[in-house]
Amino acid sequence: MSIAHRVRPFVLALAIPVAALTSAAGGHAGSPGFGGPAVSARTAFADFSPNWGGYVASGTKFRYVQATFKVPKLNCAKTSGTTKNPDLVGEWVGLDTVTVEQDGISGQCANGHEEYAAWYEMFPKGPVYPGLTVHQGNTIQVSVWYVASKHEYRLILDNLTNGQGFTKWERCGGRSCANSSAEVITESPGKSVAAKTAYYPLADFGTTSFSGISVTDAAVQRGTFTSGYWRVTRFVMDDSADRVKAAISGLTGSGSAFQTYWEHAS
Repeated sequence: MSIAHRVRPFVLALAIPVAALTSAAGGHAGSPGFGGPAVSARTAFADFSPNWGGYVASGTKFRYVQATFKVPKLNCAKTSGTTKNPDLVGEWVGLDTVTVEQDGISGQCANGHEEYAAWYEMFPKGPVYPGLTVHQGNTIQVSVWYVASKHEYRLILDNLTNGQGFTKWERCGGRSCANSSAEVITESPGKSVAAKTAYYPLADFGTTSFSGISVTDAAVQRGTFTSGYWRVTRFVMDDSADRVKAAISGLTGSGSAFQTYWEHAS
């Protein structure tokens, strides 16, 4: 998934495969994309993006990010979606905002039916869906670790509720992976380039609570989002009319926790 900025766009892309999230509804043409945020900076402490909501650490090179969250209950009666135009949401952690090395879960509403999937992605390669069982209320722990000695990334997802999970070792998917940021994000997935609108409607996920957030930089300095080793930016998700799509709480737990709140589908 990549962040899209309004003023200075830089795109990271992760697309949910059709089969992973639309099998019950019969599939649809094209795959939603997760990637970087579109952002326009309004203050020194917050940016506004149409597709990302959460926190991003930057200002140095990073090697590790981890967070824990519960899979949100989607309100598919309110944001019902359709087979061709489902309402979607992604919850994930990752490194970088250009190449994007990330893993997490996605949820969709299509014709009032909710469905969830676990995934990982090494952009520009497509996302991979290992076929794990994911339900609302499951506790998910995810991490991305760059192992310099191997020049590889270790992506881990553990469903602490049912014991399922994956550990994947992957090389950089692009020409170079800068490890220039570490992020914990709720995302409104993007549509394909051919789509007439940029993003799918944001599924009503209610509230997502992230906790246990840990970040480590290349110098092996470990902390949370309030650590003095790096700077942190809060991304509020809003549309082109400046209407908030997902609100973001302040940091709690000494910088190791925050919440995202659904406000509007688009």
